[in-house]
Order: sequence, then structure tokens, then C-alpha cells
Amino acid sequence: MSKVFGLDRWIALALFVFSVVYLYFAWMIPDASFNDPVGPQAFPKFLGIAALALSVILFLQSQPSQGHVVSMGAAIGIATSVAVTIGFVVLMPIIGFLGCLFLVSAGFLVSLREPPVRAVVWSVALTAVFYVVFVTILNTPIPDSIMGGMF
Repeated sequence: MSKVFGLDRWIALALFVFSVVYLYFAWMIPDASFNDPVGPQAFPKFLGIAALALSVILFLQSQPSQGHVVSMGAAIGIATSVAVTIGFVVLMPIIGFLGCLFLVSAGFLVSLREPPVRAVVWSVALTAVFYVVFVTILNTPIPDSIMGGMF
């Protein structure tokens, strides 16, 4: 009996290849001299290593199968996550980082079947914590929108 890769294993392999390519380019980012103690490579390297680890975990946890049927609920969740990610990139210059952070976190929570009211509350809390930690405490500048200011 031959075993065929299931959909989740193909996704894990695609994520693995993407992570390796991403890490290759992350290591090619030149060091900057703007007094950043961790440098511009730290966050991209962290994301690449995390994606690489998650791809290996997904591959090891998935089972070989003769086929995989994606339920309608899972397909809607995937489509929502993709739409939210694209929306983040498109709306960032218009409504700014904090507005996009709120919308993305709310969108992902709703795609994970969180009740909408609870998703909004958690998104407001996440946005507030982000603002306090990064803007107030760490004095990190965040990108402005075309509307200027916080939004």
C-alpha cells in the first residue's frame, strides 16, 4: 500500500522551502549603524526560524493519507486569514499601523471562530498593550498613515 502526502504535509513542505529562502535573504540584510542594539536582522531571522520550526512540527504531526478533504469551515477560515493579511498590506498606508493591528487581530480571532464581541475586546486590548509597550515605554516609532498621527 503506497502512502501519499496529505494536504497538510504539502503545506508543511511549502512552508519549509519558503522559510529556508526567507532565512537566506534575512541573513543578507546589511547591518545598519543607527544605534539599534539588535540590528535589522533580528526580527526577520526570528520569524524565519519560527516558520521553519513550525513547518517541521506540522510535517511530523501530520499523517500520510490517501487524500484530504478540507471542510467548508476550514476553507472559510483560510480565506479569511488570507484576506486579512492582504488587507493589512493594502490598508497600512491608509489607516496606519495601529488601525491595521486592530483589524488584523480582530480578523484572525474571528477566523478562529472567536465570538465577534470578544474578538473586538481582545483586539482593543492587544492594540493598547502594543502601544504602551512599544510607543510609550520603548519609544519605538510606528509608521504613520496618510491621515497622519495615530490613525
